[in-house]
Amino acid sequence: MKFDSLSEAEAHAVQWMAELRSRSDYEWEWDTPAALVCEPVPGFPCRVMVLTPPDGDRFLSRLAFTAGIKYEGRYWQGLIEDEEGLLSGAALSETDAIIGVLVTASQTSLPVYT
Repeated sequence: MKFDSLSEAEAHAVQWMAELRSRSDYEWEWDTPAALVCEPVPGFPCRVMVLTPPDGDRFLSRLAFTAGIKYEGRYWQGLIEDEEGLLSGAALSETDAIIGVLVTASQTSLPVYT
């Protein structure tokens, strides 16, 4: 979904995050005003961040997911965006499944640091 102002795009993404938090079985905590964090598997923290990149003279509203620890400057990550305004509560209820996939990818592909 595109917004005319940055503040509208940010408000939309933050509303998504509140919805995500209320529907998830994980214990999400606010990490920053624009990011939630949880640790569904010990050693593999997950973060959801608000992204509001410009698109011409308008702004997009997106949520970006990362899982695992940073390794060689990268995380496993996924992106949910709502350019057409189609994201629904049902899609947000699948967030735990998205996090599960990212954690599995992170666990099998990245080294574990203790």
